[in-house]
Amino acid sequence: TPTIYSTPALPTPTPTYIILPTATPTDTPPPTPTTELSPTSEPTKKHNGLIFYDQNDTAWKTKTFPGTNTLFGPSACGYSNVASLISTYTDETIDPYQTMINYFPNSQGGTVESQVWQVLSDHGFVVTQKNTNLVSLTDTAYPSSARDAINSGSVLWLGVVDTNKGIDHQVLITGFDQKGNLLVSDPERPDAITMDPQGNQYNAKGDVIYTLPIPKKETASERISIQLITPP
Repeated sequence: TPTIYSTPALPTPTPTYIILPTATPTDTPPPTPTTELSPTSEPTKKHNGLIFYDQNDTAWKTKTFPGTNTLFGPSACGYSNVASLISTYTDETIDPYQTMINYFPNSQGGTVESQVWQVLSDHGFVVTQKNTNLVSLTDTAYPSSARDAINSGSVLWLGVVDTNKGIDHQVLITGFDQKGNLLVSDPERPDAITMDPQGNQYNAKGDVIYTLPIPKKETASERISIQLITPP
């Protein structure tokens, strides 16, 4: 009779379980939003439909003009206006400091008007000098081609210089309120304001917050520049 050999049963392997640690929620708060804008970031604040840049934003206020110790912020009104116009009406989004670096590379201070008009023209804007004054601009009893152009979507660039008071400032006029005052985007005013023909600037409550010295007559020390900016 043949001998039958039985194979011993192999032990059943014990399964191994890997227990992953459970993530413990933390109380770490979400990152705090920053007001600093990079040249490629998308600004959200607008003044009467115009993208607004504050010339005293901490992102560029304390930067300096290349090769100098001159702070950018106090001289940035013109660059802020150019950045607002380019960012609003073209496909390019750019902040005031990058505007200076890209398009005014030799600048060591405030903007030169002829260079501003050239930069805007290069971006498709049409710049036309307007021999007008703010009184006739706001008085609807009289015809005004500048008023008509603003109502049709153009922007008025207003520059005021008073060397006796150390003032050289530029703002953008974008329209008119129900009282006939000017809707103004001022790089020094984070909130949109209105302004009467005498240069009194009003906040939303109707309080006078500043008076821009509009010269009644141009002199060697007091000048006014009004340019109509037609978007591309």
